[in-house]
Formats: sequence, C-alpha cells, structure tokens
Amino acid sequence: MTRGSVVIAGVDLGTVPLDAADGAADLIVDAAHTAGIDPSGMFIDTHRIVTRSGDLHNVLAVSAAGAHDWQLWRLCATVMRRRSACAISVGRHSVGSGEDLEAARSAVAERTTRIAGRCVHFPGVESLIGTMTAGQIIAESAIDVVVEVGGTVLEPDAEIVTGGHVRPRWEFGALTLHVQHEGQGLHLPFEVARPLPLTNVS
Repeated sequence: MTRGSVVIAGVDLGTVPLDAADGAADLIVDAAHTAGIDPSGMFIDTHRIVTRSGDLHNVLAVSAAGAHDWQLWRLCATVMRRRSACAISVGRHSVGSGEDLEAARSAVAERTTRIAGRCVHFPGVESLIGTMTAGQIIAESAIDVVVEVGGTVLEPDAEIVTGGHVRPRWEFGALTLHVQHEGQGLHLPFEVARPLPLTNVS
C-alpha cells in the first residue's frame, strides 16, 4: 500500500466531540477532488491534544499521496469555512494562533512520527466491510497489523466482524487495528459504532 505523503496538515477543531471530528474528516474526503487530490490515497487521523490551559481538543491530521502543501491547504480550508476550525497548519503556512495553532502542530508531529492518531480514513478503508480475516484486512488496506487487546498479534486466518467501522491507530510506526475476542471464533474492532450481533453476520 502507498503510504501518506510527507506533507501533513493539522486542523484544530477545538473542543468538539469525536463524532464531529469524524464528520469533518468525511467532509474533507468528499471535497478532495476539488483540490485535485485522489481520496483513495488519503490518511485522515483524529488526535486528542491537551492544550496548555487543560482543554481537550480534537485535531485532524491530513495527508495524501503525492499532494502538495497548497492542495492540502485548499482542502483543509473547506473545514475552516464550514466547520469553524480553530487553526490550520500546513508546512510553513498557518492560520490561527496560540494554543489552537499549537494543537494543530502537535497533531502533525504525532502523525509525522506515527506514534499516535486514530485513523478515520486510509487507503483501502472502503473495502473493510463484513466479516474478514486478519490477513485480508492487511492485504486490502493500509493496516499493518491486527492485534488483540493485550498485545497478541492475530493469526492471518482469525476472523473479524468489521461492522463497516474500522478505526486503527498509529503505534510505534505501524497502523494497528486493535480487536477484542467475542466468542464463536470471532473478533470485533475495539472501537465499534454500535453493538453487533455475532450470528449470521457477513
């Protein structure tokens, strides 16, 4: 899989809830073509950044294979206009100030080093639907490893009921999907959109 480009944008959304941050990520994906960016090569993460004043901000880190800084700037400005983002940082370009801009830059740093960040959109995410094996998830998406809560790496034939909601995290340089065992030989992503039945799922 092609990884994100070295150009990474940080978009501080302020003290919004996580679902609002996910909605902003969806907006960026929908607007990607207007900036000449192929959304299939995009990574969009949410980062929880605690500011100096103690507020918890949800910040997006956005990258796209082969994208220039001006393209990401144009794309992220869509969020600034429609979702009242607090700050944007792309390379040497920025808008916003103080703790808001610091939060945007912190998210960029976390994404650059791949030490943190919850991926909402990433290459191959649209194919992760239904029940899949760990091997299939790794082969068909940018996810590097599937790990059971507690640290055990799943065997390639272990089955995961995705529920169409897969949120891997950057950890130690790898995009890692955490899952939990739910019986009947099946696993669920640690983060699920809603309770899922474990019978007759596909």
